[in-house]
Amino acid sequence: MAEGGGITFTQMDVARFASAYEVGANDCWIWTRRLSPKGYGEFSLLSKNYRAHRVAYQMFVGLIPEGLVLDHICRVRHCVNPAHLRAITAGENVLCGETLAAANKAKTHCAHGHEFTEENTYRYRGERRCRACSMAANKRHEANRSNSPARLAWRKEYAARPDVKDRRASLKNSPAYKEKARERESQPDMKAKRALWARERRLRAKQASNVE
Repeated sequence: MAEGGGITFTQMDVARFASAYEVGANDCWIWTRRLSPKGYGEFSLLSKNYRAHRVAYQMFVGLIPEGLVLDHICRVRHCVNPAHLRAITAGENVLCGETLAAANKAKTHCAHGHEFTEENTYRYRGERRCRACSMAANKRHEANRSNSPARLAWRKEYAARPDVKDRRASLKNSPAYKEKARERESQPDMKAKRALWARERRLRAKQASNVE
């Protein structure tokens, strides 16, 4: 006799089952006998243990449809009231339970407070994503690109700070900096590199002037 298959119950089985629960709050039939490690009631039939709520459904409602599982509408695992049970898919059961997936589904706003509306929501690898947060992240990334107008404006503002000017002047006057500068100047291709750097500086200066 497989669990979930057709089960023929005797009057003694029904009587034993009725004596194993008590009616509690919200009309829950609270199982008072052995519980599984996960908190579900267990009922013995023909020397084999079954989930008590599955037995209750088949005893008072009928067969559990193939491919479906039972969900406790009351959220009480050791309740065996068949009126508190419904047959749903395993995926629906995960989203209805107290799981991380269910908690994420219940969220109406992202971590930054943007509402998950149809216009503000898209899916990436099966997960809901906030479109407003994604656009803000793209803007930050664009601002951090070396040749973006925002980045050039920041560079100009940073270079004009007095503490930055003093630090750069102190660095250029240090013996280590001067020694490294002499080493660079002694390299054969340094002249070409300096010309390239000069062109890049002129290009950045031109772009920065366009920002103003």
